[in-house]
Amino acid sequence: MSTVEELRAAAAKVRAKAENAESASTGDLPWVPTGTGDVITDEQSLTVVQDAGVFDAEWIALVHPGLAEPLALWLEAEAHMCEVRPGNSAEGHTFHALKVARVINGGDVR
Repeated sequence: MSTVEELRAAAAKVRAKAENAESASTGDLPWVPTGTGDVITDEQSLTVVQDAGVFDAEWIALVHPGLAEPLALWLEAEAHMCEVRPGNSAEGHTFHALKVARVINGGDVR
């Protein structure tokens, strides 16, 4: 898979997973860790994760579905930069975007 394809695949996966998330109906509202290992939505107090552990719950709340669109847009912008500036995939800011994309895609993170 090319760098551009990896970046775009990650953007699509982020959007799809966020769309299917338990609280997709709350949009950009943040998720809130309860301090007991649960994560709830801000608007409806819907529990989206139970007993995750306090620190895991804080991380899960940080990366709620509202982060998906800005993250997907950044990955797509980096894919576009690779297209208009060939060779930009291993250096500069695309290097970090590619690492993020590979983590999202479940591939090699080298």
